[in-house]
Amino acid sequence: MVGLTKEKRDYLNKVVPISQLGELLGKSWERRKSIFCPFHENTRTMAAKVFPDTNTIFCYAEQKVFRPVDVMVKLLGWSLVQMMDYAKKFDCCVIPDSLDKKEPDVFDTEGMTLTQIILECDRRFKCE
Repeated sequence: MVGLTKEKRDYLNKVVPISQLGELLGKSWERRKSIFCPFHENTRTMAAKVFPDTNTIFCYAEQKVFRPVDVMVKLLGWSLVQMMDYAKKFDCCVIPDSLDKKEPDVFDTEGMTLTQIILECDRRFKCE
């Protein structure tokens, strides 16, 4: 997908709960349990398991791990903009500017007071 950098993929996989995506698909993926793998046709055997602690689905048939971005792209057909907008519901901050490569999320704090550091973090990450 165009524009889906590693940083954005990691951010989305961390912030968006896979159980919430299951609900959008009419499925219950809240607990660690076996499910029918949503990534391939199977109606006889529950070939996958949800792991909420790692925010993943593991398919035993394919021996593959699926993450929230896989669900959003392959099953929901969302664009990058839709994924980033949805992620805002689960994050206390607006997506950091650093994900758009405008400025790094690491900055030199030498010589700064604690108040200055907090203000700079608020400016960069737009925390509410």
